[in-house]
This record gives sequence, structure tokens and C-alpha cells, in this order.
Amino acid sequence: VPVIKDKLSLQVAARRSYTDIIQTKLYKKIFNLYSEESESSQSPPPGGMRDFQTQEQIPSFYFYDLNSKLTYKINNKHSLFLSLYSGKDKLDNSKDAQTTAGFGGSSSTATSSTDISSWGNNGISSSWKANWNEKFNSMIFVSYSKYFSNRNQNNGSSDSSSSVSRSMNTLEDNNVEDISVRIRNQW
Repeated sequence: VPVIKDKLSLQVAARRSYTDIIQTKLYKKIFNLYSEESESSQSPPPGGMRDFQTQEQIPSFYFYDLNSKLTYKINNKHSLFLSLYSGKDKLDNSKDAQTTAGFGGSSSTATSSTDISSWGNNGISSSWKANWNEKFNSMIFVSYSKYFSNRNQNNGSSDSSSSVSRSMNTLEDNNVEDISVRIRNQW
């Protein structure tokens, strides 16, 4: 989009999935296809505990990203560029279950599992291009980016026949940062 004709322009692109809000027929068809394949590849547990507990797990997830580029033409020989990127993915695979056992359902166990992962990238870059003459040009490029990956996993259970509760928690926080500088001369 030209902001100032032949001087300044801006480009922006953004998108986001919406499977965490709306599950379309296509989404359900793909999810069910995957679920049927995983169920057919699993064999029933040994012994007499078949169909003791059944859970249906439907994860919630989404992604978004944003790209933008600003171009400024100083004159016929010099131009400046600024680019931004941001993107994130999030997956929530948490679940709760209740199991009843014993004679007449005298004992029950509640289990909960929190499993939330997110990852993404943020970046910015800037460059200056100079056309010194028809045969010689230069470019200076500077960029910064940060990748992140986080996961919160917590598994807990409690038994109604005793006062015992169990919990195990794992937190992951991973980050990678990069700074780049590049100078290029071409003739």
C-alpha cells in the first residue's frame, strides 16, 4: 500500500486459525479419521480390565502470525527497509477423568492432566541499500530474532477412599535469541 507515492509503502499480512473457537465439518472429519487410526492401532489391555475407563480427548489449539514491511525510498540511489514478524502456536491437551471401582462403586479416583505448550518467533530487521552507480551497490542488514518454546505439564490424582493426593509438575521455558549484521558489496 503506498503511503506516500513513490516514497513510502507499507505491506501487512496477518492470519489466525480458529479451531480453538469453531470446529468445522472438515476439522471434525480429519480429527475423527486420526482418532479411528489411533484406536485401531492400540490393542486392549491384558486381563479383565477391558473398557474399565474410556476417555475422549479433544485438544484445543491455534496459531497466528503477522508480517509487515515498511519501505522508504530516500532517492533513486538509496532505500531503507524495516520488517517485523511475530508468530505463536498454542496447544492445550489438558484432560480430566473420573474412575469408579470396587463393589457398588465404593471407590473413585479423580485424575487431571494439564498439558499446555506454546512456541513461536518474533523478529525485526532493517536494511539500507545504496546503488552507487550502475555497476556497484551496497547493502547493510541488521536483524534480531527470538524463538520461544514453553510447556506446562501437571499430572495429579486423588483417591476418594483415602486422603492421598499425588501431583507431578514440569515447566519448560526455552528461548533462543539471535542478532545478525551483514554488509554486502556487489560490483
